[in-house]
Amino acid sequence: MAALRQALRYVPAYYIHDVDEEQLYHAAMKGMMESLRDKYADKYSRYVTPAENRRIRQATAGEFGGIGVVVAATGAGTVVAELIPGDPAERAGMAVGDVIISVAGEDVSGLSTRELAERIRGKVGTRVVVGVRRPQTEEDLAFSLTRASISAHNVEWKMRDDGIGYLELRAFDEDCAAGVKDALGQMQGGGLKGIILDLRDNPGGLMDQALEAADLFLDKGLIVTVKSRVGAEVHSAGPEVAIPVDVPVVVLVNARSASAAEILAGALQANGRARLVGTRTKGKGCVTRLLTLNDGSALNLTVERYYLAGGEACLLYTSPSPRDLSTSRMPSSA
Repeated sequence: MAALRQALRYVPAYYIHDVDEEQLYHAAMKGMMESLRDKYADKYSRYVTPAENRRIRQATAGEFGGIGVVVAATGAGTVVAELIPGDPAERAGMAVGDVIISVAGEDVSGLSTRELAERIRGKVGTRVVVGVRRPQTEEDLAFSLTRASISAHNVEWKMRDDGIGYLELRAFDEDCAAGVKDALGQMQGGGLKGIILDLRDNPGGLMDQALEAADLFLDKGLIVTVKSRVGAEVHSAGPEVAIPVDVPVVVLVNARSASAAEILAGALQANGRARLVGTRTKGKGCVTRLLTLNDGSALNLTVERYYLAGGEACLLYTSPSPRDLSTSRMPSSA
């Protein structure tokens, strides 16, 4: 440790080029975490800068810096599907139907709605220029907007005419389980006959929210076993559910369904509660914890492995989606 501090003094003092001491520190921290990957084949432990740490904390808190729009994919491109009243985009004069063509001067054609939303998001108080094409007048407009604090909408749902409820979970933030419980309650009051649970592109998030969400569907059975250096912890479902256990459930997954999303999907499948369709999931198989350091940076450290009821540490799904279950994604907020 003393030698590392000495090296951090020597390099700026004697190296032939000027160097930034803070950058050296970040590089040393990054190298330390990358050595874990080399030695222990750990794909997920990494060093997180202060700015990245702030963004991650915002995401799991269910809030982010954005402009207050909901975007959706159409044949004409990604359009503004909804404006949140009082937020920056609405105040600046953006209109529903505007086709977003650029963010910060960069063309965004070809991006998914989620990728586009992430381009628009940023630190509260910073500015972003969003370029749009207004179909009614065929003119291109540019809006310079100051990002404000926006509440995330990671739980979205709707009822189809045939009584099938469509429930999309985009990430497991602090409000996810409560949002799922509320959605299931409202679906139940609308003559619910079945549920499509969409976990495609869900990167995970807070494991406790995945456990609570699974417990809303299951009245018994193992959800997941979590193993650390010091022992194992078993998480099982309780007797109370949000919807009757005879309501059929289909879960949609893909290669970007990971972590907490795999725990939820795996628990429902292993207990015979749901059928999974889609493509092979990411197969993360571990729990990481974000440990914040004194300067605001953090270590994203693998602290546990998780095992599903079937015993596997990750999931494999290759069943194609039947035609009658295919559904378009819900819009993304930014």
